[in-house]
Amino acid sequence: MNTVKLVLSFTMAAMIGLSVGACKSSEMRAERICKRHCSMLEDCNNTDYDNCVNTCVETSQECDSDADVEMALDKLDQCRNEQCGEVLGCEADAWIECKL
Repeated sequence: MNTVKLVLSFTMAAMIGLSVGACKSSEMRAERICKRHCSMLEDCNNTDYDNCVNTCVETSQECDSDADVEMALDKLDQCRNEQCGEVLGCEADAWIECKL
């Protein structure tokens, strides 16, 4: 009986550790992409970099699912290929699923 409890305890600890690690990885990716995106916006139109990054990361946390976050971050990352005049529209398109 004690062996079963020990195995269950280790299994639960591993599952919690993996899920926390996955969340941390997603948060780190969001911060990295938001920093790159906001740096580009700052170069284009004098956006406040720190406010932009904070808003971007907070928006990523509003998504309903990890899949929505990943899809939005992929789209946001692709915005770096846009011209300055089109970046804000690209950004809005990236976050549309998380805002609905």
